[in-house]
Amino acid sequence: SIRQAALQALGQLGPSAATDTVIEVLLTAFKESDWSIRQAAAQTLGQLGPNAATDTVIYALRTALKDGDWWVRQAAAQALGQLGSKAATEVVIDALLTALKDGDW
Repeated sequence: SIRQAALQALGQLGPSAATDTVIEVLLTAFKESDWSIRQAAAQTLGQLGPNAATDTVIYALRTALKDGDWWVRQAAAQALGQLGSKAATEVVIDALLTALKDGDW
C-alpha cells in the first residue's frame, strides 16, 4: 500500500528522520488494524536507530512483542535491537528473552 511504502521510505531516510513528528506518526500506526502497517512502523523505528530510542518508543515496541501477528512481533524484536544501548534495559532484555519462547519461528 502507499501508506506502507511511505512508512518504509521514512525508515530509509535513516536516523536524521527521527523527528518528534515522524515518531508520533509511527507510534500512531501501531493502533492500525492492518498488520502490515504495524509491521512497517516497527521496522521504521528500528531503521531510525538510537535517535528514536525514547521511553515511549521502547514501550511501544515492547508492547508490539505481544501483537497478534507474528510479523509485527518479529519487526518489534529486531527494532529493539537496532535502537542500541538506550534500549538495553533489564525490562527490554527480559521481554526479548520471553519472545524467544514465541511459538512462531
